[in-house]
Amino acid sequence: MLEIIQSILEDQSITFEYEESSSDNPHAFYFDEKFEHGFMRGVIGVHYQEKMVHIYRMFPTSLPGGRVKELSEYITRINSDKKLGTFELDFEDMHFGISATFPLSKDENEQKETLHTYFNALTYGLNKYFEGALKIGFGEHEPATVLNQLDFNVDPRLN
Repeated sequence: MLEIIQSILEDQSITFEYEESSSDNPHAFYFDEKFEHGFMRGVIGVHYQEKMVHIYRMFPTSLPGGRVKELSEYITRINSDKKLGTFELDFEDMHFGISATFPLSKDENEQKETLHTYFNALTYGLNKYFEGALKIGFGEHEPATVLNQLDFNVDPRLN
């Protein structure tokens, strides 16, 4: 699996750091990518003992703490409709992210396909929905309105 992760990151020209596992920590790949809203950070961890792979993506932009209720509603609305990954808000640093965990497979082609699917889905989802988190966190926008704009391209002036 480590070679598959390295290959996917290199194929997308993503520079990464690799950290070999220790007694408590999994093998991990750390990386950043530039997107429209800034740098998106990521980590892919491989837990061979647990036979699991964990992917986490986030924008290291702290959202304001005064709109936690609205941001939490936004995340709940997104998560209720999404199949791959779970959106999260770290209440300590107010970073908006998405994560997914899936089991290791014995079939190398299946591993590669699964990793590629999750990696791309999480990257796309975070890049898409971070814009809404910014509108809610830094503005007076309501979660349902922002989500309708992002998912259905609804013009809020028509409401």
